[in-house]
Amino acid sequence: MTPEQLDILRAEYSGIDRVDPKRLPIIRKLLEQLSNADLKKLAAARVKFLSPLAANARMRRGLHRNPIKGPGKYDGETYAVRYAHENPDDELGDVEGFGWYGNFSGKIKGRGPFHIITTENNQGFVSGEIFDTEKEMRANWRRLENEYAEFEESAE
Repeated sequence: MTPEQLDILRAEYSGIDRVDPKRLPIIRKLLEQLSNADLKKLAAARVKFLSPLAANARMRRGLHRNPIKGPGKYDGETYAVRYAHENPDDELGDVEGFGWYGNFSGKIKGRGPFHIITTENNQGFVSGEIFDTEKEMRANWRRLENEYAEFEESAE
């Protein structure tokens, strides 16, 4: 969503005093179609009625603003990233050289699907990126595999 689109929504919804509860399932379905990034923008945009619903949708996806409180290796990350790091589908590298990377695609506690690439550095700190689609995550994973292959070749 562009800032202009958010401005239009903010202006359109500012004059509404009540939303018919029968419309909520329709609005929820529309929100489900938004990317994680657009949902985050809408949740933060302070659009009357829509922003709280977008925040709820982020919560249902496990992307809510409840990061793990540090100190610790997961400080600032979501529980979805922690789960993906501890349960990778595939992994490459190691923390001492290139860095350790893992990918995860699936449901977490009945929510999702999630498509995540996590990394751990040589000090043990973990970070992750949550992708909107498995295709997008796999494309980034292939890029990492190519970079790792080049790293291994240069180390020989």
